[in-house]
Amino acid sequence: AGELYAPGGLHESLGWWRKGWCAGTTAPTSSPIQLTDICEDYPWSLNNVAFYGEGDRVRISNRIYECKAWPYSLRCTDSYYEPENSPHWQEAWIHVDDCETVNEVFAIIPGTLTLNIGGRRSLVSIDGLKEDEIDDLVTVTQNAIEDA
Repeated sequence: AGELYAPGGLHESLGWWRKGWCAGTTAPTSSPIQLTDICEDYPWSLNNVAFYGEGDRVRISNRIYECKAWPYSLRCTDSYYEPENSPHWQEAWIHVDDCETVNEVFAIIPGTLTLNIGGRRSLVSIDGLKEDEIDDLVTVTQNAIEDA
């Protein structure tokens, strides 16, 4: 019975309203991705040093470090290898990112404008906007970022 009421089925009009149609074909969109805060807090703590292990991240100032894979990860549990504060920190940790206050506008998901302001990403829906309206929005946003 479900096929009879599906779009294109014999009784389609009893369950569906046609809102419009598409001409031609459109390439499939990529799967949505989860945006992360590049300035996420990974505090270094001497209280936690005994628990740091492979893949753990810490943040010191605006730099993010990740504990190396075994066997080097054993050194992450020793404050002697604290990133930036030890001449030997590179034996345990690798610098993976900087937590900069980068400001930029970029599109990443169709129908959405992605803003990266002060290291934090925000999504702004642009569904229903015309191309020139989107261009104006990008220009205004970029000008505001430059003036900030």
